[in-house]
Amino acid sequence: MVDLAAHQSCWGCPLYYHALKSVEMKIKLLIDALNQTQDSSGQPMLDGTLVVIVSDHGGWRNGHDFNKPFSALVDIPILIRGPDALKNNSLESKYVSSLDVAATVLNAIGVEKSEFMRGQVLEQIYP
Repeated sequence: MVDLAAHQSCWGCPLYYHALKSVEMKIKLLIDALNQTQDSSGQPMLDGTLVVIVSDHGGWRNGHDFNKPFSALVDIPILIRGPDALKNNSLESKYVSSLDVAATVLNAIGVEKSEFMRGQVLEQIYP
């Protein structure tokens, strides 16, 4: 949705920011629904749900198709909330590689990553 707005209009223009706001509202609706819905034990479903929000690089001067890994286009933002996730933690305000997302999610649900996976578990979130 946001990427489409950036490509059809421009990165950083009003349509782009409107798309960002729309995505933010959809995330809020999801979180609110999980918080208001009870699981079989009567607890909010949000308490037992792993929520992972990732994005692509978010744009950098409409850059694409660089011939080598470029930090502004490879690093991604990630938010993780869920059981056993460390609270009030950050990755020193740095972005992480998209390769780390799958490894971290697998670790969070107790599944060992494949030896062929290059991503690293973000131990600052899920030790």
